[in-house]
Amino acid sequence: MQNNEKSKFDDFWDIEKLVPQKKKTQSFSSHTYDTSPVEVIVTAKEHSSYDKLTEIDMRSSENSSDIKFTVLPKKENTSPEPYDEYSHENPFIKNVKIYKRNDFNYYAAFLDDGLKYLTLEGEECEEPPFFSYVPQYSQLDAKQRSWYFYMRTLLRQGNAPSVSYSYILIYIFELINVEPNKQSALDQLSFIWKSYRDKYPKLDPLLCEWITDFCLINRMEPDSSQLGNAVSCARERGSLKELFICPDANRSVNEIAQVLLDLCSNYDWKNSKFATAENLPLYEKHIIGALRRVLSSFGGGRELFSGEAVLERDAFAGALCVPHNKYRIKVSYYSIARSHEMRFLITDAIKYAENKIRAYIGVKSRLTVYSLPTQVRGCIDEYMDMNLKGPRAPKQNEYDKLYDVPKREFSIENAKKIEENSWETTQILIEAFGENEEFETPLELSRVKEEETSSGEDMALPTEEEALSEALRDYIDFIKTAIDGDKKKQAEVASSRGRMIDSLADEINEIAAEVLGDIILENNSDVYTVIEEYAEVLKNAGKQ
Repeated sequence: MQNNEKSKFDDFWDIEKLVPQKKKTQSFSSHTYDTSPVEVIVTAKEHSSYDKLTEIDMRSSENSSDIKFTVLPKKENTSPEPYDEYSHENPFIKNVKIYKRNDFNYYAAFLDDGLKYLTLEGEECEEPPFFSYVPQYSQLDAKQRSWYFYMRTLLRQGNAPSVSYSYILIYIFELINVEPNKQSALDQLSFIWKSYRDKYPKLDPLLCEWITDFCLINRMEPDSSQLGNAVSCARERGSLKELFICPDANRSVNEIAQVLLDLCSNYDWKNSKFATAENLPLYEKHIIGALRRVLSSFGGGRELFSGEAVLERDAFAGALCVPHNKYRIKVSYYSIARSHEMRFLITDAIKYAENKIRAYIGVKSRLTVYSLPTQVRGCIDEYMDMNLKGPRAPKQNEYDKLYDVPKREFSIENAKKIEENSWETTQILIEAFGENEEFETPLELSRVKEEETSSGEDMALPTEEEALSEALRDYIDFIKTAIDGDKKKQAEVASSRGRMIDSLADEINEIAAEVLGDIILENNSDVYTVIEEYAEVLKNAGKQ
């Protein structure tokens, strides 16, 4: 008894017994999978008499066992065959694949009820209140059904009555799942979005995507004339905004050109200081005309677009969708928002076209065009040569007339008088600056004048560097960021001025070109830097 009591007291200090034991696992040696049987060596662990784990090598003669198993070859994942696959007529959309989902069994009763109520028309009545997050026919009572049928009749007739949001959702779900006439369903979806988006802004993100899925599944295209002002939302917020660009083949090139100007350019020609009221019609007509010519020359744009992207998702996410209408969509397309190559190309094409217009109106400064394919330049040159025939003389300002040389007939007598007056002036200058020294020739006199003026005591003309610093005084903050090569600060300075970085840099280069006949900024890897030979001059600019 005494030994047992002593053992109990000793066990109190045994920390190992107080600590939770780790989970006992078997460790297997690593091996490679093969189609042939594989012999696996197993090590196991068992408790010893001292309650400690001891590893047992199964390869030993005492513990040997014929443990063998066969590893079957891993099955390859085979992709399901698409339910439908086609090439879309839209030049931005390359390929569409539709996959049928067989694991979806919700809302089957909605289709049965919808087919039963499809042809019913309602009579005029008052709207009873109704709310549901996922509204269905089965949730409506008699009065609510009467109102729904009356509301639906008005919508089918092209009227848009004041109605609660839940009733609109039921009709949208009906158009997506029940209406057999797909063109009529698409027209009604577009009409609902256009009519109720101001009252119910939540329709914008929903119908933008649901109409996209509906068109892709049914091989259709949305019509901008039906969508009205909703088309701008689709082009800005849609996951596949390219689908909403050219619904009409006859107008596709015009519409693509306009959308590329709005959404795929880093340069806004409308902010050009030469796009004045007088020149604005030229800009509006010929910039979009030149871009339209480029698109026409490249197969409507298909040969020009780059930046292929893939959109893959379940159709009608967030909508009530019956089983037979549930699909998965995979679209390969050319993105106008995510392709940097296309943005650079369209930006340079617009700048190149504006340079042609500037030359026509007599403006000497030019926008910097970094990289534009020769074929695109040729298309723009051809268009401008056909539509801007002959240079237009710039309009003369009133004060320029003061510097015009008066028109006189040539006269020998007048020429002699001018020469005599010039020698009298020369004599006066000799007496004033020569300190009674005699100068026999006008050449020697000119040398004296050069020496005197070079001393800078009386008249010192500003150097080109000083003139450049003075002309760019208002842009010193941006130029400093270019000297440092700081892209982040460049964006901050441009944002504080309400300008785009490229537009601000072009304006600085225009001023420098007027003063020096050369640009001072260049784009290196998306950041503007100062050309080395002008960096030292501009470092001290703005300190005076």
